[in-house]
Amino acid sequence: MKILHIADTHFGISPERDEIAFRCFSAALVAAVINKVDWVIHAGDIFDRAILNAGDHNPIPRLINVLSNFKDPTDFRIPIVILRGTPTHDVKGSLEYLMPFAQVIQTETFIDCGGGLQFLCLPEVSKAEVGAAQNGQLEYNKLVRQKLQDLNERSDHDALRILVAHLCITDAESSTGYKPGSAIGAKELLSLSGAHAAMLGDIHKAQVFSDGRVRYAGSICHLNYGEVEAEKGCWLWEFNGKEIKSVEWIKLPSRQLLTLEAGESLLKVDAAGAEVKIRFRGKFVDDEGALEKLKKTAHSVIFERIPEPPVIRLRSEEIGKAQTISEEVIEWGIVNETEITPEILRKAGSITGEAL
Repeated sequence: MKILHIADTHFGISPERDEIAFRCFSAALVAAVINKVDWVIHAGDIFDRAILNAGDHNPIPRLINVLSNFKDPTDFRIPIVILRGTPTHDVKGSLEYLMPFAQVIQTETFIDCGGGLQFLCLPEVSKAEVGAAQNGQLEYNKLVRQKLQDLNERSDHDALRILVAHLCITDAESSTGYKPGSAIGAKELLSLSGAHAAMLGDIHKAQVFSDGRVRYAGSICHLNYGEVEAEKGCWLWEFNGKEIKSVEWIKLPSRQLLTLEAGESLLKVDAAGAEVKIRFRGKFVDDEGALEKLKKTAHSVIFERIPEPPVIRLRSEEIGKAQTISEEVIEWGIVNETEITPEILRKAGSITGEAL
């Protein structure tokens, strides 16, 4: 049993990113055909804001075209499961367009695939389901745990059970190095659901937990400047009965988005094929022709001027002539072109007991 695991394509984020996302998505589907997979799993956030992107930049027609032509050499259509991800990304009404070409999952359920295989599917649990509870995060974690347990109780315990979920677990790290945090760990995830493996979406950095049984595929391509991963890809899982036989990382043709500071040596940076953003203050100076050398290897280079921090003057002749702290505050506001409200003056006067 072979399964290709992808996630977080975020089609619709922008025309430029869509070109790369579709290139990577198509490469993943080609890999599925070459490796003769039995299933393709998309673990959520197939769209960024599909329906909200109207006019020429609506990714749905292009995605329908790709999915409708996804067949192996014998004209067999490899089954695809598409899980609903974050409600603000896979917005209401967008996934229905894909139903003729994939098994779209929008609520927690399980798929009985036959042959002793079940997918336990948990789309992202919306915090709207918790409402305005005083202990909102605690109630949210409780609800997620309950849904996992419900899937466990309803599933076939004699089958190979694979959890497909869009959520964040403890110790998961974002593609920019941030840890969002969660009260549910990888081992608890498997224990609550009773799954033999978990194929996850939501976090854009590919990573592995619980001896390889829990994995994030990460985003299918680089979506933001500052992402720490040099490459993007997808997982090819192979099972023998209920055991994981192997898991292979398949690299996809993404382009890294690099953010560089003008002060660092551009000559030491490996930017081959990357989209580079150089941040600088004042006037950019191309030391030793580093920029021209960078342009020869990078896919593209753009610049971002960092705004200079405002100069705050604490002393001036006018401030020095003030007789009271309130007068000093007023003169400070004039010198620094800052509005001084009556409330600020009242607070200033209260420091020395001045009557205003």
